Amino acid sequence: MTPIRKTALRALLSSAIAFSAAAGNALAAGDQPSASPANDTLFPADAAQAHPAQALVEQAVSDMIDALKANRDALKKDPALLDQLLQQHVTKHFDMPGMAQSVLAVHWRRANDQQKERFTNAFSTMLMRTYAAALLSYSDQKIDILPVRTTPGSDKVTVSTTIEQPGGPDISIDYRLSRDSNNQWKVYDLSIEGVSMVTTYRGQYGPLARRSGIDGLLQRIEDFNQKNAPKLDGPNL
Repeated sequence: MTPIRKTALRALLSSAIAFSAAAGNALAAGDQPSASPANDTLFPADAAQAHPAQALVEQAVSDMIDALKANRDALKKDPALLDQLLQQHVTKHFDMPGMAQSVLAVHWRRANDQQKERFTNAFSTMLMRTYAAALLSYSDQKIDILPVRTTPGSDKVTVSTTIEQPGGPDISIDYRLSRDSNNQWKVYDLSIEGVSMVTTYRGQYGPLARRSGIDGLLQRIEDFNQKNAPKLDGPNL
C-alpha cells in the first residue's frame, strides 16, 4: 500500500491540470509554431489588470508551456529533466515548507530538524512527481482562470479555475495563496471540487505517522517517489 489512497491520488492528479494541461498540449504539438490560440483560453482579456496572485497562476502555465516546447527533444533523452523544469517553473510558486508543516500537523512538533527537512523534501518531490504524471495524462482541456476572491488588503486570496472535460463534468480547482514576508504570493493549498489537498494528505499521513513513526512515514513516501520517477514514453511523445 502506498501512502496515498487511489482516490487521493486521482484528486491530486486533477489538481495539476490548471498548471500543466496546456503544457501537455505543448509536448503533443511537436514542432508546431509557438503561437497558440490556447493562450486565449488561459488568459482573460484584462489580464494586465489582474490580481498579482491570478497573474502568477497564469504566468506559471505560460512558462511551463514555453519550457516544454524548448526542451521537447531533451526531455525524450533525459526524463529527469522534467523534475528540473517543474522546480524552475512550478515548485517555486508553492510554499512547500508551510504545506509540509500543515500536512504533518501535530507530528511536525514531534519531529526533529532533520526529519522536518527530510519530510519537506519528500513531500515536495511527491507532489511534483504527481504533477509530472499529470503532464502526460491530460491534454486539450480548456482552462478558465477566474478573478480572485479576496477582500481589499488581504494577505490570502483564492484563484479559482475551471477545467472543461470533453464528455464529462467540468473540474473546479481553487488555488489558495498567501503573501509571504517578501511580498511574494505562494500556493499554500489546493482545493479540488471543494476538497482540500492539505486536509486530504493530513488525513492520510497522520495514521501512518502514529503507526510507523515519522521515520516510517518518511520511508513510505520516499519509496513512493522512487517508484514514480518521471518516464516520458507515453502517447504524448
